[in-house]
Amino acid sequence: MLAYGIAADAVDDYMRIGESTTIECLKKFVEGVISVFDDEYLRKPNSNDILKLHTNIRLLISSLDQDEGEMKKFTNWILDVRNGNIGSVVGDESEIEISDDLLITTTDDPLSYLSRAILAPTLESVEKVNDFVLTIFSGMEKEYLSSDTTCQADENEDVQQEWFTPEFLNDIKYSGLPNHKLTLKPGVAVMLLRNIDQTSGLCNGTRLIVNELGSNVIRATVVTGRNIENKVYIPRMNLIPFRFRVAI
Repeated sequence: MLAYGIAADAVDDYMRIGESTTIECLKKFVEGVISVFDDEYLRKPNSNDILKLHTNIRLLISSLDQDEGEMKKFTNWILDVRNGNIGSVVGDESEIEISDDLLITTTDDPLSYLSRAILAPTLESVEKVNDFVLTIFSGMEKEYLSSDTTCQADENEDVQQEWFTPEFLNDIKYSGLPNHKLTLKPGVAVMLLRNIDQTSGLCNGTRLIVNELGSNVIRATVVTGRNIENKVYIPRMNLIPFRFRVAI
């Protein structure tokens, strides 16, 4: 019940115990966890638990195309944001003023930002950015739908199929995995999430420009790394989360 968020009566057939007994067992289990771990893990964090950034690694790398003073100013600003030294609190949210040179103020050439990163605090924000960028490009869009299934275990396969329906799995949004529906257009920039062919530069993080969208394969051009301008084909593939546990 704690792991999957299911109701007590859903455990009847699987555990062979009644609903009231299930709830009582859960209460006893939670009470036991609190009594054992309360002082160490279930308290509010104190100053000894919080780690703060003090040195930015960018300062250790010499940059030929950027002024050292500007780089130091930027890294100090990043540290202040991380440590909560700037900004104001409005309700349950914090507002931070971002300088104009860090903002994307024009969309005339969206591909000019391939060497930069757009910071987004949540996956919902990432989706909004992706949807906006997609509207900039002309051409016919194409939708790709995933076929989501659970990894079959040796035990309790019937229970997994009953709880984790295709509709439920399709709604899961997880960092490192594409959403159930992926919408693309020719000319947009994409990034690989897996190592496909390291000798050809097709590694996790490689950026590409989509050239052609097929039913089961995407033709694209590499725009980062040592294999720039290489024409490659990205097929459909099986993707499994890096971590065994996925928050649902």
